[in-house]
Amino acid sequence: MLEKEYLSTYRAGKNYKALALGEIPNWGWHLKDIKSECLSEVTVVFNWNLVRTSTFALLPALIAHEAIREQLWIDYATVKDGGSLTSDLAKYAITPMTKSMDAEFARLVKAYRSTDEETLKALLEVIGMEFVENSVPTSRAVAIGVEVVFESVIRESWTAFEELVRELWVATLDNDDGTVGGRAAGVVRKPSKKITPTFNMKTHLGSYQVETRQVVFQRFEDITTFYGAAFGPTVAAVFRDSEAGYIRVLYAFRNVLVHKRGKADATFREQVASYPEFNKIKDGEQIVLDGEHTRKMRDAAMIVGRKLVELADKELQRQKEQSV
Repeated sequence: MLEKEYLSTYRAGKNYKALALGEIPNWGWHLKDIKSECLSEVTVVFNWNLVRTSTFALLPALIAHEAIREQLWIDYATVKDGGSLTSDLAKYAITPMTKSMDAEFARLVKAYRSTDEETLKALLEVIGMEFVENSVPTSRAVAIGVEVVFESVIRESWTAFEELVRELWVATLDNDDGTVGGRAAGVVRKPSKKITPTFNMKTHLGSYQVETRQVVFQRFEDITTFYGAAFGPTVAAVFRDSEAGYIRVLYAFRNVLVHKRGKADATFREQVASYPEFNKIKDGEQIVLDGEHTRKMRDAAMIVGRKLVELADKELQRQKEQSV
């Protein structure tokens, strides 16, 4: 009963191709361009987390493409071997392939492996993505699956961003000469009395602040407050202007999916009120995820994260130059 109630909250996700075809945006730099060695691991992990999330978004199309391709080749090999096709799935599932069918299938696989990358991408779009897109209106299972993919991309994009801002803070302030820590001193909280620190605040200030919960990066407002104090007014523009400010949309959608099962509440509506595409959503309404919006949210996490890394790298390099 609970499962039926849970599944009934899902609506058909729209515009799957908009997400699946949305290339990972040009970062504007390569990982090797980050000059501060202490930021290298943080940047690599963040990059990998979002590349992995983007790859996951292709999974429905990849499965559909591979299933259709394999079925076509099995049918082709069957007919070429003198056999006939059947619409009975049970018979298909237990019918073994002959040696000549196996040989023909192997030949097709070998030829397919030499297909160039551009052709493979085109096939994935016209076969795999089109199948998923066309199945959403007719198959409840596919519709729910696409909705779950959208939801997972949103959740993981925010998680990757949240992890980045925490680990970037640690790496930056652990290697800071006191400048960034001094700027942020007025906004950090008092150390939690419930936690016995293992880090020395004089040598590993960032690690100490995170460990003792002087800084917590779960709320959007806290992230902008801490980073704004640490790196100045530029940060506000990064969050406001990058990718049309969709990092705030990402935060709002992630929270309503995690905490409200996708039903809009007053907080969600307030957070997205300035975006025309969302400002007509009513209180208690089940939000409908869209591939285009999901892609924008993912891209916002990437771009804003990149710019924060750049700010930290620039500051640490400035300190390094001054110390010489």
